Amino acid sequence: MSSPPMLTVVVALDASDEIRIDALADAIGGVEESSAARWELVAADPTVLRAAHARWLDDDRMPRDVHTVAGELTDALRSVTTPWVGILDGTTLPDPAWLVRLREACAGDADAEGGTADLVVSRPVSPGWEQAPLFGPGDRLADLDPQTGTLPAVLPGLALRREIAADAAPSGTSPDALLLALLRRSARIRVAAGATYRVTATGGAASWGERAAALLDEAGHDRTAQVLALHRLRAAFLGELTLATAARLNTRDRAEVLDVATRVLTRIDPDVMRGYRLTPLRVDLRALFLVLGGSSLPFVLAHTTVRGPRSRTEIRMLHTSTAPHVVVRSADGSALPIVDRKWRTLDYFGQDRLREHILWTTGDPPAVVEVDGVAGAVTDRVYVYPPRPVPVPSPREAPDASAGNAVRSGSSRGGVAGVLRRLVSRPPRGSTPEGGPDARAGAEIPSTRPPATVEESPFTDAWLMMDRVDHAGDNAELLFTHLRRERPSINAWFVVAEGSPDFARLREESDRVLPYGGDEHAKALDRAVVVASSYVDAPMTHPKPDRLYPGGQRPWLFVYLQHGVLHNDLSLWFNAKPIDLMTTATQSEHEAIVGDGSPYVLSRSSVARTGFPRFDRVAQRALDRRPASPDTILLAPTWRLPLVRTGSDARRHVTDDVLESEFARQWLGLAGDARLREHAERHGARVLLLPHPAMRGDFARVAAGSGVLIADDDVDAVDALVRSRVVVTDYSSIAFDAAVAGSHVVYFQFDREAALGGGHTYRAGRFDYEREGLGPVTRETSAAVSAIERALHDHVDDPFRERRREVAETADGGAAARIVSAIEEHLSAQ
Repeated sequence: MSSPPMLTVVVALDASDEIRIDALADAIGGVEESSAARWELVAADPTVLRAAHARWLDDDRMPRDVHTVAGELTDALRSVTTPWVGILDGTTLPDPAWLVRLREACAGDADAEGGTADLVVSRPVSPGWEQAPLFGPGDRLADLDPQTGTLPAVLPGLALRREIAADAAPSGTSPDALLLALLRRSARIRVAAGATYRVTATGGAASWGERAAALLDEAGHDRTAQVLALHRLRAAFLGELTLATAARLNTRDRAEVLDVATRVLTRIDPDVMRGYRLTPLRVDLRALFLVLGGSSLPFVLAHTTVRGPRSRTEIRMLHTSTAPHVVVRSADGSALPIVDRKWRTLDYFGQDRLREHILWTTGDPPAVVEVDGVAGAVTDRVYVYPPRPVPVPSPREAPDASAGNAVRSGSSRGGVAGVLRRLVSRPPRGSTPEGGPDARAGAEIPSTRPPATVEESPFTDAWLMMDRVDHAGDNAELLFTHLRRERPSINAWFVVAEGSPDFARLREESDRVLPYGGDEHAKALDRAVVVASSYVDAPMTHPKPDRLYPGGQRPWLFVYLQHGVLHNDLSLWFNAKPIDLMTTATQSEHEAIVGDGSPYVLSRSSVARTGFPRFDRVAQRALDRRPASPDTILLAPTWRLPLVRTGSDARRHVTDDVLESEFARQWLGLAGDARLREHAERHGARVLLLPHPAMRGDFARVAAGSGVLIADDDVDAVDALVRSRVVVTDYSSIAFDAAVAGSHVVYFQFDREAALGGGHTYRAGRFDYEREGLGPVTRETSAAVSAIERALHDHVDDPFRERRREVAETADGGAAARIVSAIEEHLSAQ
């Protein structure tokens, strides 16, 4: 006869969890020995409860002995008869060993230290948790302590003794308040090693802020409540720093979240903020919390990276002022010249109180930074909390620190350049990165470490050019062509996937074309001094992991050539990329990136306004081949992050449900609109839908039966531009190419709030479409068709003509030569 169950697992569901019931059932269905515990489903909503129970019983993998409880979680906890009760909800998906390990820990089977526990905690598997003080190797028994971070942060995943559950908070208490009540009644906690669960999305920033406020409303000034409230706010702000996994909040909602966060932070002791250890907390967020709570920063928080040879160092500091007085000294007290500097706003939910100042010095490595007369240590590569004050050395006579002699350099051939751009994405050393964009390596290609002895190689000091993995034809190919024609002494090579049409085409023209990911590519990367690409995705910036290079450091600088004018805010993405040099075309674009107050870490030393070779090509092709009466109405939208996935081939592909999306319905609807077709026929034009390269080939295939003319991978995009009378886009920089080609522009922005509010990889930047756009902005199909009709008539009073002319002036034929000069200047500065 088997012994009675020791553990009852209560699964608490609410209306928002209904969509997760299947995922939860999949997880529980894989839990080992699921019959070794009693199971209860509890929900206040009878509809949710019935749906969950029916799905549970209809699944052969699920335990048969399951009870349903209509009511609140606290009601179910008080009704449990087993010695222990575990808690799950719709956001927690247990891993297969979860139940076995949790049951063993509850029974004391794994008690190697002796003693008893009141709570047993299993570990959530999600970024930012692994290094929390609560979790270490093996099972462990510890006293609950909010001061040291030895405290469970959420209710799901806990198991507690029945008598504690019975003495818990009254019915109707929120999960956060119930957790607080349990912690008040408990003294010791056991961490069950190996009992892990995954955490699914649990709402946006607004809900986390509201939970933090509600917790303090219920708990008052309790220190544990403050720690838990700070944890909730941390989740809200981390969501603000990630590329869009869901639509971001609009401006008004962001302001409301910031207001709630400020009210919460003014109720949390500064010492709690400074000492928070429950989960890793980025130093910029810790500083921001202190500022929003009304406290001063503890001191300048510095970051330094020596770039390449130790002749140039980047220093970053957090400050509330736009113009602090800064002196940088070496170890012997000498003042070091500051050759470049900028400050940027850390725009979290629209606040502008915390700023990051970035300085570049030359000469000896910096040891001390004095800010407004207060001195502190320069830390090693990452922000460190708490900061390290040091004795200030006696200053010697300072070298000339005039910024007028700024060295337009700062690029690195050394491997630390890959670390440089990750300041805001990287916590202190020993912590797990969290919340920021990820620059993971692309397809791993073989390591070809050269032997210790120097050997001849065709790739010594190579410049490697590439556009996309599977396509050429953009700025990189044009730069490669320029180098082979005008600067053959530069060891230039082009890289593209061997199976792509462009590979075969380019191989016919040159023997200096390498298959992406092949042995030759690997060897070239080990010897290269420059990798230049018109895209900044991981396969371009990290063609192989740094550890596979000789010495574990990539030897080349990364040059981002861009593939269009940057007019939206891509700082969340770009700031995490190892960009050593970036090119721009228009003056407004350039200032939006390098100017003070911009969200980018890039400065005037690392951004060169060169123009784009692609613009030069478009302008020349338009001059040579533009017909007297262009015959195309070109619909050219940008891509959408939720509709694209990265495949195992490191290439982007559209999702299976792309045709069901609003994006597809709107653009296919516009392309097939009867009025538009009539206007096109009247003017002897065709309507061509040109998807973004990230969607192009796949979209043409899946939408083949739509009756719309859709460009495929083999389209000559420049030819399509040159033949276009009107180019219709949404947020794409192709509008600037259209201006260079001499086409009219119409913007079709049916999803503006979602796309510019986080539904894609960028947010709205300084560029204002109504004030600075190159054509009329429309939101509906009928308005777009009317705008296209007006453009087809080539009205003399076109109010956008002068704006397009200003863009076209940047295409003067000299972009490639200017880019080469900028790269050589960076190389010579080493």
